[in-house]
Amino acid sequence: MLALCFIDPHKPSITGWQVTLSAFLLLVPELFEKKKFVLLSRFNQDALENYFSQVRRMTILLQWTSCTRTRDVIS
Repeated sequence: MLALCFIDPHKPSITGWQVTLSAFLLLVPELFEKKKFVLLSRFNQDALENYFSQVRRMTILLQWTSCTRTRDVIS
């Protein structure tokens, strides 16, 4: 039987998971403000990469802009 144990609580995967969960919990009130349900599968890495590649294709300048600028263009 394979036993999993996490000795170092600061491993990148665990830290990344904590950041993801914290960010998602902050988004929940805004997400459910206008919608009754949210498709969580759209929040996986592939869906996000596909979304942002489409956004970058909208204009070539987005490839060299900051995150803040990209957020402003999207919204």
